Amino acid sequence: MKITRRQIRKLLLKEMYHQLYNAGTGKRKSYHQVSDGTKSMAQAAKRRFAKDYPEVKVGIDSREGWLTVNGKKAVNISSASGKPMQIEDMIDKMKQSYLGHPMNEGVLYVTRGPYGTTISDSPDVHNDPKAKAFSVGDMVLALTQAGEYDIFIGPSLEDDEAALNNLMAKHEEGIQGGMQNWDSHVFEDYYDVDVERVIANYATLMNHTIEDVPYED
Repeated sequence: MKITRRQIRKLLLKEMYHQLYNAGTGKRKSYHQVSDGTKSMAQAAKRRFAKDYPEVKVGIDSREGWLTVNGKKAVNISSASGKPMQIEDMIDKMKQSYLGHPMNEGVLYVTRGPYGTTISDSPDVHNDPKAKAFSVGDMVLALTQAGEYDIFIGPSLEDDEAALNNLMAKHEEGIQGGMQNWDSHVFEDYYDVDVERVIANYATLMNHTIEDVPYED
């Protein structure tokens, strides 16, 4: 099977990312770290899941921060996910992964305006009290956690590598509270991130569709 230049680029970026955050300083090693408490819950979830599905192979990847089902990433248990999780949540996600049901279904409503891009699960994010907004930073973290690094504007692998180093370094420094809090235009203006590519890749990762919402002044 022929491997395209785009696939090679993604593989090299992935390897570079692992080297940076798993073989760098002590602080960077902890990026995917699984806490002792979460690891204990993951082990308990694994045992309970095995009682119902003994034929399924479940693994705990402490290095990358994932519970895997038949070798497939199913539950993000790393500290970097920022999402507290209970045993029942882990079991539900493992079942969803094994049974083939999409882990997340929904629509991303995207509004592009003069001051940046707004993404939410509602077409009327400003007036819908139940609407949930998604920051570009949340999407970038989800993508990198899933091994997707094809998010940069740079024309070469070297440019992408430099952009990734800079982006994650500033995030770990806690600039403005971390990238989850950065405005969308910051990613393109300062970190060479292609926001449109981030949205498209995130939608694919989460099994979402995308709908454009016209900007209203």
